[in-house]
Amino acid sequence: MSGMFDMKGKVAVVTGGARGLGYDMASSLCEAGAMVCITSRSLASAVSSAAVLRTAFGVDVLAEELDVLQFGQIGSLANRVTAWSGRVDVLINNAGGGLAMMPSDFFCAAA
Repeated sequence: MSGMFDMKGKVAVVTGGARGLGYDMASSLCEAGAMVCITSRSLASAVSSAAVLRTAFGVDVLAEELDVLQFGQIGSLANRVTAWSGRVDVLINNAGGGLAMMPSDFFCAAA
């Protein structure tokens, strides 16, 4: 992947970035030189994956706990990421869930 694109000086957020496809995308961004924030519903998983990426690519990686179905957590994450990096250049909304996983108050608010 190296040489295909240069992300030095860019800041990326990858939701669900601690494993699977999200981890692969975060890894590619780190390899290209980006500072990356990875999120997971499990903080321990995010911290572990961030440590591996930092070691492998020598870039700054922020680990954050986030459940994207808890809408109140999203603004708080945005504040923490901008405090860490000053901005966000790339957002990969990899994490998700089905309607059955959405909080019941979401449907009340939408009515």
